[in-house]
Amino acid sequence: MQHALVETIDPIWASRFIFDTYACRPGKGTHAGADRAQAFLRATLREHGQVFVLKADIAKYFPSICHDVLKRLIRRRVACSDTLWLIDNIIDSTAEAGDPLPRGIPIGNLTSQLFANIYLHELDEFVKFDLREKQYLRYMDDFAVVGHDKAHLHQVRRDIEDFLHARLGLRCNHKTQIFPVAPSNGRALDFLGYRIWPTHRKIRKDSAGRMRRKMKRMARLYREGKTTWDQVHQVIMSWIGHAGHANTYKLRTRVLCDVPFIPPPLEVQRRAK
Repeated sequence: MQHALVETIDPIWASRFIFDTYACRPGKGTHAGADRAQAFLRATLREHGQVFVLKADIAKYFPSICHDVLKRLIRRRVACSDTLWLIDNIIDSTAEAGDPLPRGIPIGNLTSQLFANIYLHELDEFVKFDLREKQYLRYMDDFAVVGHDKAHLHQVRRDIEDFLHARLGLRCNHKTQIFPVAPSNGRALDFLGYRIWPTHRKIRKDSAGRMRRKMKRMARLYREGKTTWDQVHQVIMSWIGHAGHANTYKLRTRVLCDVPFIPPPLEVQRRAK
């Protein structure tokens, strides 16, 4: 049911979403978003000699989405009464009895991903067309504005926070800040799983740590015959696909070569067959 609903209503908004929103859209995703963010950093450094970033995300985004506001936004584009009845039932499924202002949509539902993009499309349009910020991009509730004027970005932050509160009933979380991004060895933009500089990028340190722990666990399970090499290979290639979009050749070599994968004993292999 949710798949059919999304297939029906997604095209209504797909052509209206701004170019620089990257979550749950064909041809977008974290790698494209990281590429675009780095392009913004490089262009700003080249043109102005310094880079500042407003980096923000929404506090408790999915639980904070107001049902009435979301329904009103959807009704701007959808008129079919049967479709609206189904949408309203999905949205209201998380409402608590007696709550005068129900909020929240379930994390992970296919419709929730689309609803969440529709909700913050209002922010996208405000930043791009009202504030006229060209170097803005968003991945679900995580967004950034790149510029060269720190004072201007502080004003942009105030305008965004006022808009979010007044129009969408949202607020930025405590990690929202404005900071300089140094060209090489200084502070990076931590965005979409990467630490991004104008000159290069690295994966987050916790990503490498998690992979090291995962490698040790997979090596033990493989030795015990509790996982197959195909399953191990799939996990490794997935991480290489992520890490390969950053300057990580030496890191990948260390992480992947530190743990030996020893085949299970023959009797274990026979039992598995």
